[in-house]
Amino acid sequence: MTMTTLSEKKTAQTVLLVVAAFLICWMPHHIIAMWVEFGQFPLNDASFAFRIISHCLAYGNSCVNPILYAFLSENFRKACKQVFTCRFFYSPPPVEKVVRIRMENFSMTHSTTNL
Repeated sequence: MTMTTLSEKKTAQTVLLVVAAFLICWMPHHIIAMWVEFGQFPLNDASFAFRIISHCLAYGNSCVNPILYAFLSENFRKACKQVFTCRFFYSPPPVEKVVRIRMENFSMTHSTTNL
Protein backbone atom coordinates (compact mmCIF):
# COMPACT_ATOMS: atom_id res chain seq x y z
CA MET A 1 0.00 0.00 0.00
CA THR A 2 1.45 3.37 -0.97
CA MET A 3 1.80 6.31 1.40
CA THR A 4 -0.93 8.34 -0.31
CA THR A 5 -3.35 5.43 -0.17
CA LEU A 6 -2.67 4.97 3.54
CA SER A 7 -3.04 8.70 4.13
CA GLU A 8 -6.32 8.79 2.20
CA LYS A 9 -7.60 5.81 4.17
CA LYS A 10 -6.80 7.50 7.49
CA THR A 11 -8.42 10.73 6.32
CA ALA A 12 -11.57 8.89 5.24
CA GLN A 13 -11.67 7.07 8.60
CA THR A 14 -11.37 10.36 10.48
CA VAL A 15 -14.12 12.01 8.43
CA LEU A 16 -16.39 8.99 8.87
CA LEU A 17 -15.92 8.97 12.66
CA VAL A 18 -16.51 12.74 12.95
CA VAL A 19 -19.71 12.47 10.86
CA ALA A 20 -20.88 9.46 12.92
CA ALA A 21 -20.25 11.36 16.16
CA PHE A 22 -22.20 14.33 14.77
CA LEU A 23 -25.15 12.11 13.85
CA ILE A 24 -25.18 10.33 17.20
CA CYS A 25 -24.94 13.57 19.17
CA TRP A 26 -27.43 15.68 17.20
CA MET A 27 -30.01 13.06 16.16
CA PRO A 28 -32.02 13.05 19.44
CA HIS A 29 -32.24 16.85 19.36
CA HIS A 30 -33.56 16.86 15.80
CA ILE A 31 -36.00 14.03 16.49
CA ILE A 32 -37.48 16.02 19.35
CA ALA A 33 -37.61 19.20 17.24
CA MET A 34 -39.49 17.37 14.49
CA TRP A 35 -41.78 15.71 17.04
CA VAL A 36 -42.63 19.08 18.59
CA GLU A 37 -43.20 20.70 15.20
CA PHE A 38 -45.20 17.97 13.46
CA GLY A 39 -46.66 15.84 16.23
CA GLN A 40 -48.03 15.83 19.72
CA PHE A 41 -44.98 16.04 21.98
CA PRO A 42 -45.98 14.95 25.50
CA LEU A 43 -45.23 17.38 28.30
CA ASN A 44 -44.25 15.24 31.26
CA ASP A 45 -41.17 14.65 33.43
CA ALA A 46 -39.72 11.96 31.16
CA SER A 47 -40.01 14.05 28.00
CA PHE A 48 -38.55 17.05 29.83
CA ALA A 49 -35.55 14.94 30.95
CA PHE A 50 -35.15 13.55 27.41
CA ARG A 51 -35.12 17.10 26.05
CA ILE A 52 -32.42 18.21 28.50
CA ILE A 53 -30.30 15.15 27.76
CA SER A 54 -30.64 15.69 24.01
CA HIS A 55 -29.49 19.31 24.38
CA CYS A 56 -26.50 18.28 26.49
CA LEU A 57 -25.60 15.56 23.99
CA ALA A 58 -25.85 17.99 21.08
CA TYR A 59 -23.62 20.56 22.73
CA GLY A 60 -21.31 17.78 23.87
CA ASN A 61 -20.48 17.14 20.23
CA SER A 62 -18.24 20.20 20.39
CA CYS A 63 -16.25 18.47 23.12
CA VAL A 64 -16.11 15.14 21.30
CA ASN A 65 -14.55 16.44 18.07
CA PRO A 66 -11.19 17.54 19.52
CA ILE A 67 -10.94 14.26 21.41
CA LEU A 68 -11.59 12.30 18.22
CA TYR A 69 -8.99 14.28 16.30
CA ALA A 70 -6.47 13.88 19.11
CA PHE A 71 -6.84 10.13 19.53
CA LEU A 72 -6.88 9.49 15.79
CA SER A 73 -3.47 11.17 15.56
CA GLU A 74 -0.67 8.66 15.84
CA ASN A 75 1.69 11.25 17.30
CA PHE A 76 -0.81 12.07 20.04
CA ARG A 77 -1.24 8.39 20.94
CA LYS A 78 2.53 7.90 21.15
CA ALA A 79 2.89 10.93 23.41
CA CYS A 80 0.06 9.71 25.67
CA LYS A 81 1.65 6.29 25.91
CA GLN A 82 4.96 7.88 26.94
CA VAL A 83 3.32 10.08 29.53
CA PHE A 84 1.05 7.48 31.09
CA THR A 85 3.25 4.38 31.12
CA CYS A 86 4.57 3.29 34.47
CA ARG A 87 8.23 4.30 34.68
CA PHE A 88 8.95 2.47 37.96
CA PHE A 89 10.06 -0.69 36.18
CA TYR A 90 12.43 1.01 33.76
CA SER A 91 16.06 1.72 34.51
CA PRO A 92 17.05 5.40 34.53
CA PRO A 93 18.60 6.78 31.34
CA PRO A 94 22.39 6.71 31.03
CA VAL A 95 24.12 9.77 32.51
CA GLU A 96 25.59 10.85 29.17
CA LYS A 97 22.08 11.13 27.70
CA VAL A 98 20.72 13.38 30.44
CA VAL A 99 20.63 17.01 29.34
CA ARG A 100 21.74 19.44 31.99
CA ILE A 101 21.30 23.18 31.96
CA ARG A 102 24.48 25.02 32.80
CA MET A 103 24.45 28.33 34.61
CA GLU A 104 26.55 29.96 31.85
CA ASN A 105 23.51 29.71 29.55
CA PHE A 106 21.55 32.21 31.63
CA SER A 107 22.12 35.87 30.97
CA MET A 108 22.27 38.53 33.61
CA THR A 109 18.69 39.61 32.82
CA HIS A 110 17.42 36.40 34.45
CA SER A 111 18.97 37.18 37.79
CA THR A 112 17.01 38.83 40.59
CA THR A 113 17.51 42.44 41.54
CA ASN A 114 17.47 43.66 45.10
CA LEU A 115 15.93 47.09 45.68
